[in-house]
Amino acid sequence: MKKYLALLLCFVMLLSIVACGNTEPPATTTEVETKEETKKTEEKKETKEENKELVIEDTSMIEKLKALPIANESMSEDELRKLCVDYMRLACSFCYTPNETYTYTVESQKVEEVEKKGTLYAGLPYVTAGSGSLYRVANYYNSETGVLTITPFVGNARWFGNACSGGVCTAWSRVVNSVKFGYTKDMTQGNGYVNVGPYTYPNDFTTFETNHRGNYDAKAVIKDNSEQIMYESYAATKPADGIVNTGHVRMVVEMPNVVRNDDGTIDGQRSTIIYCDQICYNTSEKYKRTQSDGTVYFTQGGVDVEVSFAELYEGSYLPFTFKEFLGTDPVEKATVTASGIEGKTGITYDELKNSVITSNYNISDVIFTMKDESGKVLIPSRYLRSPTFFIYSVNLAEKIDDAFPSGLIHNFATDGGILEVSVQLYNGELINVYNGNISIN
Repeated sequence: MKKYLALLLCFVMLLSIVACGNTEPPATTTEVETKEETKKTEEKKETKEENKELVIEDTSMIEKLKALPIANESMSEDELRKLCVDYMRLACSFCYTPNETYTYTVESQKVEEVEKKGTLYAGLPYVTAGSGSLYRVANYYNSETGVLTITPFVGNARWFGNACSGGVCTAWSRVVNSVKFGYTKDMTQGNGYVNVGPYTYPNDFTTFETNHRGNYDAKAVIKDNSEQIMYESYAATKPADGIVNTGHVRMVVEMPNVVRNDDGTIDGQRSTIIYCDQICYNTSEKYKRTQSDGTVYFTQGGVDVEVSFAELYEGSYLPFTFKEFLGTDPVEKATVTASGIEGKTGITYDELKNSVITSNYNISDVIFTMKDESGKVLIPSRYLRSPTFFIYSVNLAEKIDDAFPSGLIHNFATDGGILEVSVQLYNGELINVYNGNISIN
């Protein structure tokens, strides 16, 4: 009897399982065909999206760059500040697509980044110890299509992008030469940077690292000053001022929004500043942009990002400015010297090679252009790029072989060509230092 009951129970369970499995009727032939058609339509849509030709709507980078004036001592404080901010915004947001896919390494982050042909990017990329300059990039940028010929930068990403300090320093170099630009740890009042607001630290302190005072960095400065003192310091910032901690630096681009409590103290959660900075490629929402055709892209720099005073305080950020903005060190006229070749109409290759080019502003590139006697360009400009972003002197003997492949100068000199040597400064000026014949020794 027990055996029969067990068999009966198994039979009932089997019926239950079959019943559960058949709660939905099988798909009809028509439904299957409809699903297949829907799948094919979606696949075609995806393929169409992949093959859609990229159209870059804003290709005005060169036009905007040319519109930036050269700083001079007659400019007002607001004009000088705006000049730096305008360059920074442009460097962080101009749109392009590379002519080929390429890979570069962000050494400080120990990661590889890839920029893909046909993909829209905005702003110079983040590259450790880079010396990126819009004036350099402009020579390879197509203002009609937005295509950037990336080929010269493949394997030399430092000539294209910037780290955080390089990004802001190239913008400040439009105006500032009262400090020798360096890394974030060097942005101290001991090196000529001027504190903004009431916070303090030793005047002779030069580096936020271990030195004769022991370990002392931005966090230590924050600890030595109260929260409200730091909030008042953030409230005193103006466009083009900097905010720095021991590892990162940003540029303030708008007047701060200051909200005070009933007792007159500052509400750090509701008070904010707007900044720009150079960052690694980031797909978070605050860097997201969309063209009118729906194309989504991301800026490779923070553009007009809002942050609260409380966040700045938590991040140990210290505000600073420059003497040029305060009028205590007037803007200087740019000068460039080229030892051994200035003022001559004919030089030898050795004289060129032994020349040292020096300026009172950061040097972006030394540019060599070879022409015939009528002025027609025979060989396109060749650039002797600065290896880092705070170069005020270039010894041609060390780098000239980068500009002239073996035998090129010999063939050119033999044909009696004219050599033009110009210097592109980060302040925007292109200054000619030689125009004449060159001969082999």
